[in-house]
Amino acid sequence: MKAKNSTTGLLANQARVNPPAADELEISFFGPSYGESVVLHVGDGQWLIVDSCLSPSTGEPQALEYLKAIRADFSRIRAVVATHWDNDHIRGLSQCLVAAPNADFIISGAFSSEDFTTILRIYDKNPLGVSTGLEEIDRALRCARTRGRQPVLAFANKRLLEAQRAGQQWAEVVALSPSDATVLEGHLNIGKLLQEVAKHRGRVTSANRNDRSIVLWIRLGNAIVLLGSDLEEAGDRDSGWSAITFSNIKKAKATAFKVPHHGSKSSHLDEVWTELLEPNPPSVVTPWKVAARSLPTRQDVERLQGLTDQLYVTTIPQNKRRPRSVEVDQMVRLTALDMGQVFLTTGQVRLRARAGSQPARWTTEMFNGAKKIEGQMAKAFFDPLSHTNRNRPWLPRQL
Repeated sequence: MKAKNSTTGLLANQARVNPPAADELEISFFGPSYGESVVLHVGDGQWLIVDSCLSPSTGEPQALEYLKAIRADFSRIRAVVATHWDNDHIRGLSQCLVAAPNADFIISGAFSSEDFTTILRIYDKNPLGVSTGLEEIDRALRCARTRGRQPVLAFANKRLLEAQRAGQQWAEVVALSPSDATVLEGHLNIGKLLQEVAKHRGRVTSANRNDRSIVLWIRLGNAIVLLGSDLEEAGDRDSGWSAITFSNIKKAKATAFKVPHHGSKSSHLDEVWTELLEPNPPSVVTPWKVAARSLPTRQDVERLQGLTDQLYVTTIPQNKRRPRSVEVDQMVRLTALDMGQVFLTTGQVRLRARAGSQPARWTTEMFNGAKKIEGQMAKAFFDPLSHTNRNRPWLPRQL
């Protein structure tokens, strides 16, 4: 039995390091339950890195570790994208940019207060003096500046990259968010920030960054993927997912999907599945877990199973824990700055499709504990409605 398991593992490792063909769109999703990264091959040995997380075993950015394993040419990395600046999306991002000498650095065109002060500290000789703690973005911006390259700002319906073949457009990367309304709101918030700093000269807290996330539409030939980032639905047609679905600029429907915001209900909009996606697309969730809270919930998984029977997760968060008394839990919560489980592996879901296949035919591979969700597997996920979890005083009523 051990020999068989060893052989199976060896074959899986060999398959994992096989590079994509020149005409294959590849999307590799990485997620250890806190953090995510997406690595894309967009044809002819060209790559994109979207967000970053660290390998629990080596501490290296997961994207670079994988690209080294398949012997990719780092000079062919076209762009490093920070969809937004939350900690679970940017760890190791500056290392990715340093390793990619020809890459553009793409960031959201809608800034929160902390985002703006980070940029101001680097590009203005008289910064506001507001500390942000966004060291990764700080280092990445400085790297871009030392190369004489300004960061590329992403806005709704802006083409970020394209590639030609035989004189015709063959590949393209288009931002579908942030919306105009979200960008304008960010500008207005900067005005409020300047007034507040003038009065107090203190640290300004940041607004929610998820609504500023970059959603990407990526095409290679006939293969199209929609990367949902952490964009949530705001409930009005000028922002969030509604702004994308109501847009007058309609793109071809995607045939693969990165489910936004770890599969949470707050990121769901029915029209995304009917207007932006072909039926039953392979869909990938990168889970999120901090202490006793985790996404997706059992209810989220069940909802997603009703939308596609090709649902994958990079890992299943372990929600079981040793029982502790209420007194001990409360003491830990009051004294600890942060709590989280240490994950020893980062699951990978890899999708590949040939550019010329019509319709696109995706092959799916899973490594390091990634899973396809089938049957009653939703029961393995966190259930905030269970009797035990409803009685936990530190949990929010809605995740």
